[in-house]
Amino acid sequence: MSRLEREGVSPAPGMNSGGGSSTNQPLTVSPDNASSRTAEPANDSTQIQQEREAYQQAFDMLRELRYSQATEAFRNFIKQYPDGRYAHIAQYWLGEAGYAQRDFRQAINDYNTLLVNHPNSPKLAEAMLKIGYSHYELKEADKARAVLQQLVQQYPDSTEAGQA
Repeated sequence: MSRLEREGVSPAPGMNSGGGSSTNQPLTVSPDNASSRTAEPANDSTQIQQEREAYQQAFDMLRELRYSQATEAFRNFIKQYPDGRYAHIAQYWLGEAGYAQRDFRQAINDYNTLLVNHPNSPKLAEAMLKIGYSHYELKEADKARAVLQQLVQQYPDSTEAGQA
């Protein structure tokens, strides 16, 4: 979250996939790394622009540490664009907002929703790491250990596996 505060995000259409703890790039999402559940029609540029703007508004609230407003905006965004190109990253930021507010149960729920609904998201290892950390904060050491071991098995070469 501190890197998010320092670097912000670029709303440009060619956003990169940064946001992981393994890069020093600004926290953004790329259409190339979007969830592959449903592709949007190539000729529907108005809807794509509206989705991008709605995502950016929610993200700006998060960047400004307005967690309650960001959470509401991301939830509304996901309702409106459940299969959109930014849905997976919006779901990840919901988990991050809960984690930053120390609402670890909600963070676990939101990160788990990412794992279930967006199995191709590049944010899965990060979400698993935060699930493990959240269980640890809740004094659920066995659950934390199980999630972190699973993370290491599934993503052995990731930065998150090293942190786990």
